[in-house]
Amino acid sequence: MIVQIWHPSILLFLTLAAVPVMLLRKRKAFARIDNGFRFILLGSLILVLASFVDYAKVMPWGIAAADWAFGTPDLDPTWLILLYAPGAIILAAGLLSWLPAVHAVSVEVERRKQAEDELRAMFTEMRTLAVKAEEANQAKADFLATMSHELRTPLNAIIGFAEVMQLKDMSLDESRRSEYVEIIRRSGHHLLDLINDILDLSRVDAGKLSVDMTDLNMQAVTAECISYIEPLANRLGLKVENDTEAGLTCCTDRRLLRQILINLLSNAAKFSNEGGTIRVSSEVRGRWLKISVADNGIGMTADEARRAREPFVQIQTGLARPVEGTGLGLALVERFAGILGGRIEIESEKDRGTTVSVYLPYRSDCVTI
Repeated sequence: MIVQIWHPSILLFLTLAAVPVMLLRKRKAFARIDNGFRFILLGSLILVLASFVDYAKVMPWGIAAADWAFGTPDLDPTWLILLYAPGAIILAAGLLSWLPAVHAVSVEVERRKQAEDELRAMFTEMRTLAVKAEEANQAKADFLATMSHELRTPLNAIIGFAEVMQLKDMSLDESRRSEYVEIIRRSGHHLLDLINDILDLSRVDAGKLSVDMTDLNMQAVTAECISYIEPLANRLGLKVENDTEAGLTCCTDRRLLRQILINLLSNAAKFSNEGGTIRVSSEVRGRWLKISVADNGIGMTADEARRAREPFVQIQTGLARPVEGTGLGLALVERFAGILGGRIEIESEKDRGTTVSVYLPYRSDCVTI
């Protein structure tokens, strides 16, 4: 049976016959690229007919049919050419009309894919921004809660002790009066420090801080800043060492340098254990002046060190925390160093201590500027 229907030309017929079948089955998929579809379908059907005739003319039943229909068992080859040629021409015309439409659809698919990728990226960015906004809101809430506590505590002390000193029916000896005055003075300075930190940050962010470069003796400036935190260091039994090289000079802004050193020294004192040591050093490293403040206090983890650079972030939060402040110390130091063209580095180990190094562009004097 198979021998009776087999001939190599049947492969061409079956191959061409699959084309219109596939086109008809996928008609809905081609709805958007209809240009040339009808021509392709018509041309493929004509080619299927031509291949079928080509196959039939060599089969016994085909020869018998040709003899019955045309009166001769052998068809003129011209008939095949007249079938193949129009089919091929119509199919080619359909493809020429269809391919640009296919290209347009592929471009549209690529555009939509790109739009989906951009949309996914936008959603990812939105989620990231939402997390950051939530963190910012939490930091703001923590800051407001802490600031209300920080402001009320010294204000209550000032008002309370001032009212006690005003009481006429309460006799105060000179030592008690001096003690109350000192508490009022210290509370006032604490309030001033809080307000100055916030104002400094706002001026830095607004770009309104001016820089006045001048020749400075690093050992003298460091000693001046150490004297500023001496009362706090004495209360905690801290030892502060000035290891700055004698005679080391640098051209930089005096006010910003003092702010950097005072903030670093204050932080080191606040987070040191009683009886600890704070060491300040300055040295020239190539084109940089390296200023380091090291303590052997409570230290920080890597994540805490990263967060400590952010404004208003305090590693120990809550109203019962033992350390006072706004959480602006390191944030201000980093901004002041940036204004002077420098940077900061933090090395810290939990329960072992922290070293903050500030790198400033080094010039031995301002004449070379």
